[in-house]
Amino acid sequence: MKKFLLLSFFSCFLFSFANAQATLSATEKKLSDNLCACLSKVDLEQITDKPSAEKAVVDCFSQQLSLMVQYAEEKNVEISDQAAMKKVGEEVAKNLFKDNCQSFIALSVKMAKANEAGSLAGTTEGTLKRIDTKDFNYFILTDDKNNEKSFIWLR
Repeated sequence: MKKFLLLSFFSCFLFSFANAQATLSATEKKLSDNLCACLSKVDLEQITDKPSAEKAVVDCFSQQLSLMVQYAEEKNVEISDQAAMKKVGEEVAKNLFKDNCQSFIALSVKMAKANEAGSLAGTTEGTLKRIDTKDFNYFILTDDKNNEKSFIWLR
């Protein structure tokens, strides 16, 4: 009986906590709605690369700066604290995803695809430091700043 009561209490606590986390404040909801409305006005056909996608998102965030400041104050975040403001921005982005803001999702996908494409091509210069034989053969280069970069040796 004690286990059942304890389990019931714990379940109620978790459900109430989850429900409290799901509700947005008025400022948070207004910010999310305004950002989504702004982003839906963006012509997604004109955005072909990561910088233009980032510019569109930053422009919409800039238009809602007063709401961002108000939201940061609600969260007790100092505007000059860059790390904390980055977390606030991430929370707003999560809310845009939760609200199913299609234009934000489309812009995020374009930015992610640009990251993938950029990471597949490139050149690196350095000095061969060593060759590691693990599950694959890796060769390790050291650049002029003494940073090591590891590459899989395919052929």
